[in-house]
Amino acid sequence: MYVTRLRLDGVRGFRGARACDLDFTRPDGSYAGWTVLAGRNGSGKTTLLRAIGLALAGPRRASQLDEEIEDHLSYGLTNGQLELTVLADPAADLGAPRSDAPLKAKIVWSPDREPLTPDDKPPTRAHFGSIGVSHLWSPSPPSGWFHAAYGPFRRLAGTGLYERHAQNLDRAEAMRTLFKEESALTESVEWLISVRMRQLEGEAGAEGLLDSVLALLNHDLLPGDYCVEEVNSRGLWLRRVDGEGPLIAQRRMSDGLRTVTALVLDVVRQMYAAYGAIDLHWKDGRPYLPHPGVVLIDEVDAHLHVSWQQSIGEWFKAHFPAVQFIVSTHSPYVCQAADPGGLIRLPGPNEDVPPEVVDEKLFGRVVYGSGDDAAVSDFFGLLSPFSRRAEEMREELADLEYEVAAGDADEATRQRFRELRRTLASSQATYVEDASLRARRRETGGS
Repeated sequence: MYVTRLRLDGVRGFRGARACDLDFTRPDGSYAGWTVLAGRNGSGKTTLLRAIGLALAGPRRASQLDEEIEDHLSYGLTNGQLELTVLADPAADLGAPRSDAPLKAKIVWSPDREPLTPDDKPPTRAHFGSIGVSHLWSPSPPSGWFHAAYGPFRRLAGTGLYERHAQNLDRAEAMRTLFKEESALTESVEWLISVRMRQLEGEAGAEGLLDSVLALLNHDLLPGDYCVEEVNSRGLWLRRVDGEGPLIAQRRMSDGLRTVTALVLDVVRQMYAAYGAIDLHWKDGRPYLPHPGVVLIDEVDAHLHVSWQQSIGEWFKAHFPAVQFIVSTHSPYVCQAADPGGLIRLPGPNEDVPPEVVDEKLFGRVVYGSGDDAAVSDFFGLLSPFSRRAEEMREELADLEYEVAAGDADEATRQRFRELRRTLASSQATYVEDASLRARRRETGGS
């Protein structure tokens, strides 16, 4: 199953000229891969991910996930609508139609009744409608129809209210952290512990499942040359791959390592729950799961060092090649893993334009350029990759260079010029920026 199109109008910041109509089809007609939503704070990245989540959830699960589902209308409006188009895979999604006919999930927000007086404001109700998604919305869906969603916090310990759930999964739980910040991914670790316990008890299939999960976790995911060496009743234990040093509990590792481990575990766990089994494949020494589906991740860069931000998308694509990942980020390095058609720019809060898939030129600059190239592009809109102090020094350097070149500088000025050049000569990028600034100075006669 894949998401092919999202239409949103009259919901939160998406209204009028800012209404959303996004096509997720890649140029080659595929959907799996890495799709990135980027925009300034307040641009609506979380709103779009939650809109997809609500449409996938259906009326019963949506009310469990979002207790304020009736309160999604844009300010001042009385009507809004969401339409999500889904393409099911008959080979993977049991009960899917044999044709390529798209399936649609709709939510319409409208007044519950007609106003009784000019000042009467009837309450808003969210009305669900669908074409062909009964299996997706079923309380007990058939095999397949895999989807999961994750919020920006992805804690391993919650507040207690939503921290612990039964091992018998409800599909709503697969998207809980996207909607409830107090939720945790505690169950993903507990699930792997239970698999280990079932293996020790000799349950059929448990050993293969445990081996599959550990093969994924221990293939190019963890930084610092660590691997998961042991799973017992107290959790996951890691050790350096060279065997040196002690076993270290996962809970004692960095936030980044703990949350990424829990995220990968939960994706596998939800995939296992959806399909009833997982079938690990190998290619050129790389383990991967071939099952399709949709995974939403809000602020995928949270807690991650820049090197991990740069590699996390490629890792997910390599190990879940049939999954459609739709993620949001503030990191230019996360974007470097985007597939064609997979960079979506959300306008700032004061821009009256819709979200859009960027063109090939901008895609190339973000994906194939440096992090600075992406940051100062229209995709992120950063005015300069340099600090304000560095910008002031560069301006001063350009002024002094013009004076030195003209032969009007005294010794103190030349000394200051040399100091600034030494301070700012940190990278080729700095040199190019300075050269551009010098050229502009010459063109304007030094003004």
